[in-house]
Amino acid sequence: RLLCLAGCADSVEELVAVVSAEPNPAAIASLGRLGHWASVEALLGLLHGDDDDVKQACADALEFMTGAGLFTEVEVPWEIEIPNELPEGTPPVPTRTERRTITDPSTWRQWIDANGGSFDVEKKWRGGRPFVPHMLIDELLGPAGRRQRADAILELQLATGLRSPFRVNDWVVRQRQHLA
Repeated sequence: RLLCLAGCADSVEELVAVVSAEPNPAAIASLGRLGHWASVEALLGLLHGDDDDVKQACADALEFMTGAGLFTEVEVPWEIEIPNELPEGTPPVPTRTERRTITDPSTWRQWIDANGGSFDVEKKWRGGRPFVPHMLIDELLGPAGRRQRADAILELQLATGLRSPFRVNDWVVRQRQHLA
């Protein structure tokens, strides 16, 4: 994880080998945060696997790097505890619409084939743009989840050498003050 946060293009080959040998969502997310184009083929390859969590992590990593905008909306049930036996006439478990990155390998292959030529393989990519540390401030001010925000503040500290009292579990108002 730390090597992906602070790593450079020289470390991509080794990181891809590690992630490919034992794919897991956290390692894949870190590889996406590393953002080097040399990891794209490995991520595309992992989209062909059977593990839905790994495939979703690969698609999310590709989206994080490319900003391709390949999303779909799915209905997912609310996570609530339901007794084993429900009385007759109990309403169904409510669902909510969730936006997810498309995991279809052929859709991603088409997008990469059509757009990949515009990505410089020597640069680190974030949302389809060459990475600059200021992007991390935008990420911290945005709707990112706790894990992504923790990675972003650590990456900001590693990229800039600056320390901040920012804490991911702090009040939003205080977080914004620390980032100002």
